[in-house]
Amino acid sequence: MNFKSVRLLFIENDIRDVRVVRELLGETGDGKFQLEHVDHVPAALTRLGEERFDAVLVDMSRDRGIDLDAITHLGEASPGTAIVVLCDHFDESLSFKVAQAGAQDFLVKWQGDGFLLARSIRYAIEHKKEKDHLSRLACYDGLTGLINRSLFRELLDKTLCQAARRGESFALMFLDL
Repeated sequence: MNFKSVRLLFIENDIRDVRVVRELLGETGDGKFQLEHVDHVPAALTRLGEERFDAVLVDMSRDRGIDLDAITHLGEASPGTAIVVLCDHFDESLSFKVAQAGAQDFLVKWQGDGFLLARSIRYAIEHKKEKDHLSRLACYDGLTGLINRSLFRELLDKTLCQAARRGESFALMFLDL
């Protein structure tokens, strides 16, 4: 199958695990993964601010210092980027919490081969694209491309609260189509 190249940011503080992931992705033989490695979340947030990645691979194993807030921050730093979490063992509760924090997939480290890892990353990317597309459809009019009533109300309420908090006034010009 002919896949496009995938830019992958891997957050991992153990260089041996980085080598294992490179080898696993190399097993697929398609050479379509461009893996960049950083040691910790702050460095990842910096890289996500500088460049565009298709996916972030995060090792949440014990003693890695990565928590659910980190997953949320990664998603906020790069909203269009898929997040795949690796963990030492399967934990249903954690996998659910990771998904709620914004990750698209949760894998147990070293269970499976490179093809499983590559497929998980590619599916996470597609899942993220579809979720973003559905979110856009829910907030914007398909014909005009303008925000719909519910998003308008949400933004208006937010602006009203900000103006009240700051003691400011604002004007609104409303044109109906």
